[in-house]
Amino acid sequence: AFIEQNFTHDISLYDVASHVNLNYVYFSKFFKQCTGVKFIDYIIDLRLKKAIELLKTRKYTISEISTMIGYQSHTYFLRLFKSHMGCSPKEFVRRYLTDETI
Repeated sequence: AFIEQNFTHDISLYDVASHVNLNYVYFSKFFKQCTGVKFIDYIIDLRLKKAIELLKTRKYTISEISTMIGYQSHTYFLRLFKSHMGCSPKEFVRRYLTDETI
């Protein structure tokens, strides 16, 4: 729940581990064991899912979405989005969010 509520901020593994009163090394191993993914990959996935939700609304610029999901650099967000989704956010909207799919 803490991660879900704070992923839009500059949240770290250490922050979450401290919140649940665990050593961050132990928490990292425990998190991966429970979820099957590393903490950072979980955060990236969560942020990209939220970015897609925001893209679907077509109300925000890419820069605004980047900030809203916790990335201060929209250039970094663009690189990350493209590497995980295979296209830029703008291409994603053009390819996948036609009027028929909304």
